[in-house]
This record gives sequence, C-alpha cells and structure tokens, in this order.
Amino acid sequence: MSYEKYKARVPDTAPANGGILDSEALALVSFCDLYNIDVLIESGVFLGRSTEILCNYFIEQPLEIHSMDLRIIGEVSEKLSVFKNLTLHECDSTEKIPELISLFTDKKVGLFIDGPKGSLQLDLAKKYINDVEFVALHDVGKEYTENTLENINKDTHQEFITWDKSRFITTESWYSDEYSCLNEDQINWLRGRDVDKWPKRDDGYDSAAWNPVLDKIFPFGFGLGVAVKDEE
Repeated sequence: MSYEKYKARVPDTAPANGGILDSEALALVSFCDLYNIDVLIESGVFLGRSTEILCNYFIEQPLEIHSMDLRIIGEVSEKLSVFKNLTLHECDSTEKIPELISLFTDKKVGLFIDGPKGSLQLDLAKKYINDVEFVALHDVGKEYTENTLENINKDTHQEFITWDKSRFITTESWYSDEYSCLNEDQINWLRGRDVDKWPKRDDGYDSAAWNPVLDKIFPFGFGLGVAVKDEE
C-alpha cells in the first residue's frame, strides 16, 4: 500500500461535492503503483479533486495523466494548469478514451471512470478492460448506489461485483476497517458539519436531502471498484 507516500505528497484539502474520498484515492494510486502504470486516463473531472490528488501523488514520477470531461470549469482548469504531468481534454470521453488507448499501445495504461455513472460507466469499463491494465470505477458501493439521489442504476453495485473481471472495492471490510478513518472528516464536511481544519461548506448544499445518504456511507465512502484484465 502507498499510504506513506500518499500522506507525504497529497495535501490535506477539503473534499469537493461529488469528489473522491481519501481511502478511495489511496486505492486508486496503489493500483497504479502495483501495475507500474505509464499513463492514467481519467474520465470525469468536475471540480478537479481526484485530478489534483493524482497529479500531486505522481508529480515526481514519469506518469502521464489525461483527464477529460464534456465541459471543464474555467476555475478548475486554471487550478490544474500548474501540473506538468497533466493534459486536460474537453471532449466526449466515449470518443476520447479509445483514441488515447490506441495512442499508447506500447505503454501500461490505467483507466479511471468517475463519469458517466451507472450502466454507462460499466459499459465503458467492460468495453476497454482488455485494452488496459485495470479499470477503476467511482460510486459503485452498495450503500451509495442503493440510496443515492443521483440518477444511478440501483443495481450498479451488484452488476459490478458479479462481473468476472471485478477484483476489489474499497467498501470491503478488510480494506475499509483499515483505511475508512481517512474519510471521517471529509464526510463530516460534506454533511455541512464544522471541521476545524477547513472552512465550513457554503455551496447551497441540501443537507435535508443528502445527509441521510451520507449517513448510510459513513465512514467507508462512495465505493471505488477495480476490475483487472485477464493475465496473458
């Protein structure tokens, strides 16, 4: 596990709405390290939290990060412009992912899908699993997919864990018992509670609607699942 390197390289910043939590990000970078990834393709930038974490973690390594979204917010693009290991793409990921995979056939590639969600997310993962070392999918935890207010197929978790390529999910007890403590302050901040080290959330969050969902996933998080291609 890459925990010590994660703590040393990734700033302890407030989470972002819809963003990855620390136990989930730790799992993602650990799979990148495990498979000696040369190129990481990220689909879904939104507020840039996961992208910033990845760039900081791999800042001293020769790993290319290609992150994409249909529209990248100007402030997010500006914030991320300091990273030389990142290329941002404002595009349709269903078209860009195969283009990038074909460009890096001589490299070890990892694919992280944080958008689209649900069935479209799983379809993308299954389509490209044999072209990359692994595919990671965010928001596939059982409690989250069954309780979220987002338009996500309630069967997403079950469909992921029954896929013959799925190997791991961060909500598994052996992992969450050890690392979900990393999420506690972050989920409390997302709930709108006071967390001394960060300014209180002030983005119009609907606590009455969403706190019951966050209560269900505390402290293990939204769930990051990883599928791995068959060994040759």
